[in-house]
Amino acid sequence: MKRLFAALVLLVAVTAPAMAAETFERCPAQLPQAVADKRAALLAAAKKNDLVALKALASTVEFTFSFGDAEDPLVLWRELAKHGTDVSKILIAILSMNCVVGEGPSYVWPSAALIDWAKLTADEQKALLALYGKKIDENWLEGRSKGYYVGWRVTIEPDGSWSSFVAGD
Repeated sequence: MKRLFAALVLLVAVTAPAMAAETFERCPAQLPQAVADKRAALLAAAKKNDLVALKALASTVEFTFSFGDAEDPLVLWRELAKHGTDVSKILIAILSMNCVVGEGPSYVWPSAALIDWAKLTADEQKALLALYGKKIDENWLEGRSKGYYVGWRVTIEPDGSWSSFVAGD
């Protein structure tokens, strides 16, 4: 019976990311210095809407900014701007939210990236509603009640490397 239960738990964890996110740790009140420094630099560049500076802050080893064919974050961000998506504004909003400690460990914003909607605090839900407005449900695969978050998220590694700023799944 224990083996069957363990196999079922493993199957659920592999096939349902939102359910696998049951174990999480919220970010500490004081982030590690390298993470805090990178977050501050990202916010400063985003507040100036300096996309070139933002690109320069990205990890040169691995930086996920698209799940598509895009090869340069700067080109993608400028294209998004042409269509009304202000990545600087989104980055500021996301980095102003609570974060969680993910695998590695890495520091991931917003907490919704690893925490189900129902387990988010009222303030976390309110911040996401402020960012997405009426389009909030478009940012959860299968909806907020049972799905998982696929909206914008940011990852900073413990060494201060900015490893992702991406939306999608």
